[in-house]
Order: sequence, then C-alpha cells, then structure tokens
Amino acid sequence: MDNIRRIIVEHYHKYPLMTINDYVKLVYQSTLGPHHFASAPSLEKIIQGIKKELMVGDCQSEDYFTDIGNGYFRVDLGVVDHNIMTLEDLGEVFLLSIEKTPTKTDLSRYKSNLTLLLNLIRDGVIPIDFLEAQAFISVFDLNSPEPIGHSDRFKHAYNPHYRVVMKELLKGIVKIIPNN
Repeated sequence: MDNIRRIIVEHYHKYPLMTINDYVKLVYQSTLGPHHFASAPSLEKIIQGIKKELMVGDCQSEDYFTDIGNGYFRVDLGVVDHNIMTLEDLGEVFLLSIEKTPTKTDLSRYKSNLTLLLNLIRDGVIPIDFLEAQAFISVFDLNSPEPIGHSDRFKHAYNPHYRVVMKELLKGIVKIIPNN
C-alpha cells in the first residue's frame, strides 16, 4: 500500500479537522498525482496561476513539503515567499510532474486505497462517521475518478496553497526535503 496507511494517519494527526472529502482528495493525489490535467498547461500559465494564488493566499504552512505517498509531495507555495524555491523552479517541477504522471493509471490501487481509508474509519482510527464516509465515496465513478477540492472546513482551518509534485524532481533543486 506504499505506506498510505501511515500517510492517512499522519494527516489525521496533523490536520484533525479533515473531513471525508479531504481524505478522498489525499488518496486521489497520492495515487494519481497531478492527474487532473488532461494535458499539461504551459509553464507560463502555471507560473501565472501560482503568482495569482500567492497574491490571494496567505501561505503559512508549518511544513513546506508534505509527503503524500507514492513518490508525491504537496509543496506549499510558501517555498516561493521564503526563498526556498524560485517561482520558476516550482513551476517547472510542477509541469514536469504533470508530464511524467502516467495518464493511464491502474485504478485498482486507487480503489484499494479508498477501501483502506474506509477500513481505518470503520475501525475508529480516523474518527469520521463510517456510513457518511461510505455514502460520500459511493457517489464517485471509481473507474473515472475526478479531482475534488478541499472541504470548506479544511480551507478555513489550514488555508492550503500547494502543488502536488514528484519528490524525485525536487532533488538537486531543494536541499531540505524530508527523507520520507
């Protein structure tokens, strides 16, 4: 399971206000990466999007690099504000991550990770109502998964502003990446 159990439990402890929506988003990103792009946008558009989000968002994450499993990290946009990465480097790493993420994905891993999430909820490891979680997941077409946004509760509590990138692409650019 590529330590997805560990990742989910770590996220529960780090972000106790996560809802089922946020856990499904985590599983989606961990399994499929920045898969929601049908085709890669231009580097210019990516940089414009990051700039716009930096102007609107208050990027004050405690961690700039969050391991979400399967070789992917959430990189907080604060890396740009705090001169850990340049805007261009972050844009390039994000673009390369989109391009290197397989468009044809074995969805059995995604489905098994969602089953693991439900089992953690059922067993009381993640304190979310099991029937509510089951109902939430049941509305998705698991054979053609679509990305979802964070819950309003998560947004208000944690103000997330990040890009999902491949950890391997950060090597050589950033020297303070956790060894997860």
